[in-house]
Amino acid sequence: MECPKCEREIKEKQKECPYCHYDLVNRPKIEKNELFTKFKDFIQKRSLIIESILAIIIIIMFVTNIETNRQKETIKNQYNKLQEESESATETLKSQIEEKDNKITNNEKKIIELQQDEKKNEINQSIKTLEDEKQKIEEEKKTLEGEKQNLTIQIEELKKTSSILKEKNNNKVSTSSSNNESATTTTPVKTTAQNTNSAIVYVTNTGKKYHKSNCSYLKKSKIQMNLSEVQSQGYTPCSKCY
Repeated sequence: MECPKCEREIKEKQKECPYCHYDLVNRPKIEKNELFTKFKDFIQKRSLIIESILAIIIIIMFVTNIETNRQKETIKNQYNKLQEESESATETLKSQIEEKDNKITNNEKKIIELQQDEKKNEINQSIKTLEDEKQKIEEEKKTLEGEKQNLTIQIEELKKTSSILKEKNNNKVSTSSSNNESATTTTPVKTTAQNTNSAIVYVTNTGKKYHKSNCSYLKKSKIQMNLSEVQSQGYTPCSKCY
């Protein structure tokens, strides 16, 4: 229970307030001034509490404001740092992209140079092939000239033989002249046949045809043989060069 005068907590069934000595039995009337004073004291007490609360709230707001400003400053610093890192990363990426572009350009140049080198190599190879073919043609030309010279010699020998035979035939009897003439005719034919059989021809590693030295089929392989030898082996003349 509360004392009507001082409003302090007191025990039940007490006759007098132990604090303000108010008579709880008779309960005298409290004057208005006392009520006013009591109310004023209450208001003062409440005001102190409110002021304390307001002071605490102001302190909290001040501390919060300081902390907020500190957080803002920290966030601002972090933002500036992130912005600097972003700019640095952008510059790094830009330099890396430029480096990659330069590498691509260099690679393209190298590819072009390699292609040009390959073309040069192809041209050089073609020139070398043409030179080899030219050398082969010159060798074939020399071979043909040798064959031509041999044929010329053989023709001269045949002419000499023929003239000798004619002189012998003129000195013989007319009866035996016919026999001698037939013999004379047979001898050159045999010689010609022998010369023909000893003629030089060329064959390849594959196929069963024999060719002249200037035949285009002899590009890959060219084997020199006698005509009689290739005929005995079953070779037949090439339709292109014979």
